[in-house]
Amino acid sequence: WGGGSWIAYTSALSGLRLDSHAQYLAMFNRYVREPFPHLTNYLRSQGYRSYRLSPNSDVLNDLEWQCYKSFYGVDEWLRFPDLQYDGPLYGWGPSPPDQYALNYAYDYMQQASAAPHVFFFITQNSHYPWTPLPEVAPVWQTLNDAPPVPPPPTQRQPVEMMRQQYLASIEYELTMMVDFIVQEADENDIFVIVGDHQPARVARYTDGWDTPMHIISKNNQLVEALTEYGFVPGLFTQSRDPAIHHEGFYSLFMRVFLAQYGEEPTNLPEYRPDGIPLS
Repeated sequence: WGGGSWIAYTSALSGLRLDSHAQYLAMFNRYVREPFPHLTNYLRSQGYRSYRLSPNSDVLNDLEWQCYKSFYGVDEWLRFPDLQYDGPLYGWGPSPPDQYALNYAYDYMQQASAAPHVFFFITQNSHYPWTPLPEVAPVWQTLNDAPPVPPPPTQRQPVEMMRQQYLASIEYELTMMVDFIVQEADENDIFVIVGDHQPARVARYTDGWDTPMHIISKNNQLVEALTEYGFVPGLFTQSRDPAIHHEGFYSLFMRVFLAQYGEEPTNLPEYRPDGIPLS
């Protein structure tokens, strides 16, 4: 709640239900030198090249970066110095506009290797303080020449104002990502957008613990297969019951992915909606 994103997304990638930072650390320390068969490492074993993007200012030393790179199975990790960005920085990090970082990484990957790739990116501009926000630019490269922006507020703002700022940041992220997908996606690309936790400082317990998950593809058969597991078209669902847990994503995704692209589409892994328990 309001943090611990690494617990949520590691649960999604691994198919394990991680309930605490202690459980995460136990897993991390166990598999930092021995590959864990999570989603990224499975795809790497099938010829995919793995990329990850962290555009915020570095907060780890080189040894720590290498440990995370090994644990998450990252072939190449793009960091702030790699992005050739000289424009204004925003919010958490602080960081470049997510639109710039995502598009730069995409262009880099297209030129770096012809192999299929798996790419992981935590949006930065959706984090507190949510103001000021970058614009969604018609040409993303122009963000490098954007004028300076005012610093974020130094004093705590009213909760309702911050809630509106948070919602504006999510609107920015969805607009930016939809533009990217429409312009760049090919017939076999699959985009998974995962909410990791409720936002700190503005979430109320009455908002619930659920977060959204969207899977976007031009493969109509793959999209149709997702409806068997509770997914519905569009951004909204009428049901308040969660269709999936983070730890259930890995097995679900592999079932629908291998059914479309695997060599044995009838020999599929079991769907484990609650993941694999640790004990």
